[in-house]
Amino acid sequence: MELSLILFGGFAAQRPDGSVIALPTRKAEALLTILACRAGETQPRERLMALLWGDRADPQARHSLSQTLTSIRRALGGAAIMTMERDVVTLVPGAVETDVDRFQRLAVSDALADLRLAAELYRGPFLDGFKLRDAVCEEWLQLERDRLHDLAVSVLMKLAKCQAAGGDSDAATATLNRALALDPLAEGAHRQIIRLHLDQGAYNAAIRRYRQCADILKRELDTVPEPATADLYHEALRHLDSRPQELPRAAALEAAGGEVADSRAGHSLDVLWTQPAIAVFPFENLSGDANQAYFADGITEDIMTALSCWRRFPVIARNSTAFYRAKLGDVARAAQELGARYFLQGSVRRTAGKIRISVQLVDANSGMQIWAQKYDRDSDDFFAVQDEITACIVQNIEPQLSRAELHRALRKHPDNLDSWDYTQRALVRLYGAFSHLHEYAGADAAEARQLLHKAIELDPSSSYAYSLLALSHFHDALAGWTKNPPRVLAATLQAARRAVELDEDDWLSHALLGIALLWTSRQYDRAQQEVERAIALNPSAVIAHQFSGCVAMFAGRPAEAQAHLETVLQLDPRYQSRSLILADLSLSRLLLGNVDGAVADAREAVRREPENVRAHHRLVAALGHKGAEAEARDALRKLLQLQSDFSDAYIRATYPFRFRQHMALFAEGFRRAGWNGTIALEEAG
Repeated sequence: MELSLILFGGFAAQRPDGSVIALPTRKAEALLTILACRAGETQPRERLMALLWGDRADPQARHSLSQTLTSIRRALGGAAIMTMERDVVTLVPGAVETDVDRFQRLAVSDALADLRLAAELYRGPFLDGFKLRDAVCEEWLQLERDRLHDLAVSVLMKLAKCQAAGGDSDAATATLNRALALDPLAEGAHRQIIRLHLDQGAYNAAIRRYRQCADILKRELDTVPEPATADLYHEALRHLDSRPQELPRAAALEAAGGEVADSRAGHSLDVLWTQPAIAVFPFENLSGDANQAYFADGITEDIMTALSCWRRFPVIARNSTAFYRAKLGDVARAAQELGARYFLQGSVRRTAGKIRISVQLVDANSGMQIWAQKYDRDSDDFFAVQDEITACIVQNIEPQLSRAELHRALRKHPDNLDSWDYTQRALVRLYGAFSHLHEYAGADAAEARQLLHKAIELDPSSSYAYSLLALSHFHDALAGWTKNPPRVLAATLQAARRAVELDEDDWLSHALLGIALLWTSRQYDRAQQEVERAIALNPSAVIAHQFSGCVAMFAGRPAEAQAHLETVLQLDPRYQSRSLILADLSLSRLLLGNVDGAVADAREAVRREPENVRAHHRLVAALGHKGAEAEARDALRKLLQLQSDFSDAYIRATYPFRFRQHMALFAEGFRRAGWNGTIALEEAG
């Protein structure tokens, strides 16, 4: 074996000694993966060209394929893993081992050690984040992801049975909860947990688990548990002398006040929300000193206030969560009674000048932990610690909830989709389009818009759907996926305005309205007001800072733009649109006279996303000013290959400089690089 590939959860390549091999491009990773998945099979070059470059006949695609194959061999240090002939490429059998192959071999075993190792190998979806141009291969990729996902759930359930048979019920329960994290609708896993509770005499826990299973099956699939599951439920009931008394629903609502920390305050909790709510239960004071309770209360209050800025996840009011916790004890059951799909709970402990804060996010229906974290800090300044920890917690929760909702929407049957589900499915398409700014990604954005129009048809009052619609239109113009940027930018403005009309306190709507006002009508001051409003509503929103940086840059304040863009990278170091941020940083540095910095950022932006046309624009301009004539001309040639319709009209539509000298500076960089077009300057004042 010459090479080991890790394909679960993304991509990584290693030598037999464990050293990591860095392939030069994403295309190289994709090509090696495709060959590894079909080791020993002859792969026609035309098929590989169509798969990764979208054209079987383009001479440039053939050249790119040859370059990529050469770069793979160079990265592998000459390891003989491929044979290449004129028209075909073949991976030598046995030269490459993948974690997928090992996982599948171990999955058929019944041995505890094998199943445990198989469970460890499944680190996430197969080739997570990859996208292929060929429709047949894209379908194969999705089918493989689904097949391996289902096999992973099956492995975990088999492993749990082995653990339970060996007397380790705690490990079995943890394994089953992991299975439910992958598939909350896996009734077999729910049934095994109920069986474990029964064997331990925990009959109330068995009953609660059954009800959670029944609730999720009814809500997601409009069905009921299988007879085998129902039999276990009735067995639990028979072991109880009487049913446990529960607080009547009407009395509970009256006592809780029926409040939500949301624009719908005053509505009854009996209203079926289409958006998932979150309940934040009071953090426990574990310090042994009742006088320290104020700090735990302060953390709770700050988190609730910050979360209520999201708008898309209604937050149950604190007096409601405090009441339920005091009366019912079972936090998951309390969250369900309050109508919350998720809940957050935590604790605070202060000892010897130190503070430890523990927090966990839980799915109320399955009882499954989605995310957990511990924070250790010095307790010298309580309020500074409180602010810092609140920010850390809030920044982590939103992506975790969003990921859980995306998975839930994708698993739901198409016949049962509501407006919220359509927005979540649209988000999946938008993530794919934004992560890789290839031309074909425009098809993902177009499909997202179709889903969003369905969401709006079902719920015309959905500000969130209109916000995502505006975001989709904006990226359509930004990435060059449209032949008519002005028309698409006008659609961005229209959707953003409607979103703000529907919810004045939605930060995303204001951020998009600001960027749309900048691009469509050059209302720099009004655009600045809107993006500032977005940040005020949600200070940790990376998109709001991204758009604020963009507005400031084109409004003639590049230093301020640079600060906002660097904030994005601090808030989210793994931001999916990092290439766009680096490209904007490059332009800001160029406007500030830092040519070397502009070139470095633009090069990194292109390296991260070779088909990001905006990054290529900045690289051409920066290299032109650097005086690197040959490199600048080469960068211009690559840009024109990538964006054949690059024109003065495109520049005027998508580079809304406020000041003439900034447009002139940008244009001069292109002129020095050999651009023979004429970028009109009369648009800038």
